[in-house]
Amino acid sequence: MADLVADRSTDPDVQDLAARILAAQEPEIDTLNGWLEAWGADRAESEMSGMDASAMGGMMSEEDVFPLEAASGVQFDRMWLQMTLEHHTGALGMAQTEISEGEDPQAIALAQDSTASQGAEITEMEQLLEGLSTQ
Repeated sequence: MADLVADRSTDPDVQDLAARILAAQEPEIDTLNGWLEAWGADRAESEMSGMDASAMGGMMSEEDVFPLEAASGVQFDRMWLQMTLEHHTGALGMAQTEISEGEDPQAIALAQDSTASQGAEITEMEQLLEGLSTQ
């Protein structure tokens, strides 16, 4: 979803947040994929395709994203922030589960880092949404 921001948002704060989210998530995804490979897990089994996105809190389906792709300006910014906020909230839930139930120290550490960074991003998104509510 963050890839859509550059072409649809007119808010520099939303654009900045999306760029930071993209920059942070790429190394996380690389790390997770590296672990899957090291653990001998089949990446095809771990991919989201074919899964019900609603089964994982905050995951958006392709159908959820269609209206976002059609929006621009303030309407886009509001939708993107709301969807990304929901996505991050779901990710925090998954991270908390890893922290409390996980076994791999590196995975737990990543979940703890993710909780801190995404928690700060959630606060920022809520503030940006408040600012948009006056527009």
